[in-house]
Amino acid sequence: MSKFRYLFISILSVLLIFSSCSTKKNTIASRSYHNLTAHYNVYFNGKESYKKGLKRLEQNYKEDYTVLLPVFQFPNAEAATNAVADMDRTIKKASKTIVLHSITAKPDIKKGIKTQKQKEFYNKREYNKWIDDAYLLMGKAYFMKLDLYNSNASFRQIIKEYPKENTGIEAQIMLTRKLLFENEFSESADIINNLKTRKKFPKKYNSDLRAIQADYAIRKKQYPEAAKMLEEALEFRNKKNQKLRYHFILGQLYQLNGQYDKSLEHFKKVIKLDPPYEMAFNARINMANSFEAGSDASEIRRNLYKLMKDEKNKEFLDQIYYALGQIDLKEGKKKEALDNYSKSCQYSTTNTKQKARSFLAMAKIYYADKEYLQSQKYYDSVLLNIDEFFPEYPEINSRARNLQRLAKNLNTVSFEDSVQFVARMSENERNIFIDRIIATVKEKEAEEARKQQEEMMAEQTSMYEYSDMQARNQSSSINKDQSGKWYFYPSSKSYGENEFLVKWGKRKLEDNWRRSNKKQMSFDESAQENTLQEVESEGKETDKKKVKDNKSREYYMQDLPLTDSAMAASHDKIKKSLYNAAQIYKDDLSEYLLAAELYQDQAKRYPKDEATAQSLYQLFILYKQIGENEKANMVKARLINDFPGNIYTQIVNNPEFVKQLQDKENQINEEYNKAYLAYQGGDYQQALDISANMLANNPKHKIAIKFIFVKYLAEGKIYGLDSLRRGLNYIVSNYGKTEEAVFAKSIIAQLDQTKPEIKKKEEIAQARAVYAKPEKDEKHLVIYIANDKKTNVNQLVFNTINYNLDNFVRANLSVKAEQTSQNKQMVVIREFANMQEAINYYSAITRDKVILMKDVTKEVDPVVISEKNYNIFKQDGNDSAYREFFNENYNK
Repeated sequence: MSKFRYLFISILSVLLIFSSCSTKKNTIASRSYHNLTAHYNVYFNGKESYKKGLKRLEQNYKEDYTVLLPVFQFPNAEAATNAVADMDRTIKKASKTIVLHSITAKPDIKKGIKTQKQKEFYNKREYNKWIDDAYLLMGKAYFMKLDLYNSNASFRQIIKEYPKENTGIEAQIMLTRKLLFENEFSESADIINNLKTRKKFPKKYNSDLRAIQADYAIRKKQYPEAAKMLEEALEFRNKKNQKLRYHFILGQLYQLNGQYDKSLEHFKKVIKLDPPYEMAFNARINMANSFEAGSDASEIRRNLYKLMKDEKNKEFLDQIYYALGQIDLKEGKKKEALDNYSKSCQYSTTNTKQKARSFLAMAKIYYADKEYLQSQKYYDSVLLNIDEFFPEYPEINSRARNLQRLAKNLNTVSFEDSVQFVARMSENERNIFIDRIIATVKEKEAEEARKQQEEMMAEQTSMYEYSDMQARNQSSSINKDQSGKWYFYPSSKSYGENEFLVKWGKRKLEDNWRRSNKKQMSFDESAQENTLQEVESEGKETDKKKVKDNKSREYYMQDLPLTDSAMAASHDKIKKSLYNAAQIYKDDLSEYLLAAELYQDQAKRYPKDEATAQSLYQLFILYKQIGENEKANMVKARLINDFPGNIYTQIVNNPEFVKQLQDKENQINEEYNKAYLAYQGGDYQQALDISANMLANNPKHKIAIKFIFVKYLAEGKIYGLDSLRRGLNYIVSNYGKTEEAVFAKSIIAQLDQTKPEIKKKEEIAQARAVYAKPEKDEKHLVIYIANDKKTNVNQLVFNTINYNLDNFVRANLSVKAEQTSQNKQMVVIREFANMQEAINYYSAITRDKVILMKDVTKEVDPVVISEKNYNIFKQDGNDSAYREFFNENYNK
């Protein structure tokens, strides 16, 4: 009987459990079951996966201590991929929690009066207390794997459904983090203000709220406010890792604020908390960077030298030397600072950001000392080691570009002065001068080779000794010879590579990488290369075959301006570069005196050149700007005396001149509007008259093409489509790069489609005017004109040669691929003694077209042409016009 009761109770319990598993029923039993199962089964596993993913992110993430640390370590674009699998499992478990255990069915209503609490319970939308946690966990997992769209949806779902719950508050905090990650400040500020003013804000989120406020302030570069918020966040944070991070960031923030005493205090707290080695090291480095000018730096230096001797810090030597440079700079020791920054670059083999900081420090020193060309070289190296996310990137990039333009122009002047100097020598003097350069080059190369050999031998000897010592110490039987060779090669290679990187930084593999201006010239006989190189023209690539042997006279002769035209071009480059460099000094660097020197230099070199008037005008403006009125009046007097009719003289001499010019411009624009409106209104004659009048008075005005366009459109309406097509063709031929030419082409294409007879008539007239009527007894050719690039011209040449061997072997014909001046491909068969022979050949190849067009891809038809007309056609290139001429004169 007892056995029977036990079995009965067991079966009943199982039935009760299964009956309560359905989420369609909302009873105490069903709620208890789904709350229990959701929490300790699916949700628990999902949370464990999330923790595992975070740990994986931490293990695969390398902190960049050269920049201000982010308040929140994750998400991070570089590390996100490492945790995708764990986060996907988290999302799957969270989704499963929601799908299998969400209870939205209403409970049974009890009869009688209901309390407020009962009413609130009945009106709930969700009866499983772990569903909101599942949504939050899902949103966090999406955020950590940088699926911003789905994380946004998850957080907003919780905020909407659970506004009064803790999960709703945490979702707002996480949504703000996501918005700040995207630099979306407006909505994030609204959420922060809403949370700050919320009544009964849960204490457990106090630190998180201050942290997102600090993140907001940092992204807005409001560093004092950020420091204040992080100080408050620390009061509520007990976890060691978070406290370490906040103290380190506070140290950095106070550095940026110039509060070095507070900065030191926080970096000391970092070290006191026994952080990971790299963080401790960087805290000590930053303590050095927090050194205040005027303080005693001896202890800090001793600590840095101590760090330097520690083998563990070998990979951090670049940061140590940078810190020493920072101390030197604050103590006013620029030479020592530059030396330490240079060593920092030397030891910075993998940390490109630190290398960039060291290059930048040197660039700023030279810039502050107005050594702009030297500064430019270092700014160039900075740009090679950073991307657009580097701090101060816009300012660095702008300054670097300005200095590059300045260097380019100043180097152009230097180069052209040098080549002109050599070009003016007699041939004998020039050869002696160049031979001396070549001798110096050879001597330097031999010296470098000797030094390298000595270094290699010394290193090899050192490696032999090291190997021998290793062999003795370890009682091994390593062959010394082989050991020496083994160590020697990679060590030498590494040495050369490091020397390269120290001197030039990380460079893209390209020609002329060594020259910051790509192409410049030096006649310094002590220089290693001693090359005469052409300054690269703006917007053009040199495609001439250059002599590359720097031990030949031709190498140095190739860029010398030895003709009158070459010398004139060289002077033009000098004029342009002097003016451009002066403008950069004046407008971009605010170096007014340096700008004035270059304007004056141009005026001295080219006193009567019209280009000098523009430089004198700029010099006049500059003197006015800096209050040098007497000098400004002297420049004005020279402009009036030397360039009386020049536009810049008129501007200086007549304050109303610019207004008069503007009035004239306005009048021309008004006349154009009148012509355009007249055309649109159907008054074509008025449009034509206005346009013709304006073109007669202002033929070279910048909007002359607009009047030309209206003029031909109006003529087309008055005189017919033939006239319109001729006018539009004129625009296409003479103004091909303008907007009007594009419109003209489209109108012509439409005309040719709808009125092909007009094109034919025009081409016949054009051909009659261009080509000479062929004589029966003059020499002729037969040509194929390939308009389509798909035509296999080489195949056609091959087919034609074979055809001639089979059918015209005695004619002794040559077959050759040639081009028109417009680069149209042709196959030319020459030559025929008279017109009839050419026509007979034409008839034969037309008949046997299938043979000749085999594998040619795109078929073409031949034409007969006289030798005289062929020379014209090569220049003209209008094959459709010639075909009309051909049909009229041959194809009868």
